[in-house]
Amino acid sequence: MEKIVNFRDLGGYIGHEGRQVKPKLLLRSGELYELTENDRHELTTTYNLGKIIDLRRQKEIIKTPDDKISGVTYHHVDILAEFNRPDSSKHELLKGFHGEDVDKNMQELYSEIVRDEVARKEYRNMIQLLLQFDGKSSIFHCFAGKDRTGLAAALILGILGVSYTDIMTDFLQTNVQRKAANDVILAEKRAEGATEAELQGIEKAFCVAESYLAAAKETVNTEFGGFEAYLLNGLGLTETEILKFREFYLA
Repeated sequence: MEKIVNFRDLGGYIGHEGRQVKPKLLLRSGELYELTENDRHELTTTYNLGKIIDLRRQKEIIKTPDDKISGVTYHHVDILAEFNRPDSSKHELLKGFHGEDVDKNMQELYSEIVRDEVARKEYRNMIQLLLQFDGKSSIFHCFAGKDRTGLAAALILGILGVSYTDIMTDFLQTNVQRKAANDVILAEKRAEGATEAELQGIEKAFCVAESYLAAAKETVNTEFGGFEAYLLNGLGLTETEILKFREFYLA
């Protein structure tokens, strides 16, 4: 991709009963703003895109709305609709979480997203959209494609029975996929006069660490009684929906 940052296909991992996640159906990325013609062609031709699921807040969408793509439906699923703390929007990430302990703040953010009632309802809505399967691919994204999207990918792969090790592998791939875009952001902030301490905070805020996803997993286990209970009681999915999801997306 030329303009889409942190893009990848979740296909290929081994899931429930040794079945493989189907390729070119479940896509994740950063925002889809001012795409090149090549990017549009890749999405519509190579990946047969049918659905965009935007996980950002409304104020983010106003600033950088997703491009309209012919034949592709757009859906807004606001994961942080009622959050009242620093989030993972571009505005907050550029603050480097105010120079505070980035790791601590991100771990708390992930835990709060997992337990937040509105966030859980919105992730359920995302799964419901993916259950409206028509043979075409879906792409889900936020701004950076790392936190709200990272948790969404972990949730999807978890439902499909992919191992935690492989889920973490996909999660950490963000640090590779975002490096070039992050370097541009850091160069801009350096030119604006940011201090080295500020730059270090910003750089860390635009990356992910194992401890972030681990914090989410711990919250799922301690407050919901494990992943399956989280799906059923936390998100309100049914066993039938889980089985249907696997039938759609596992080979």
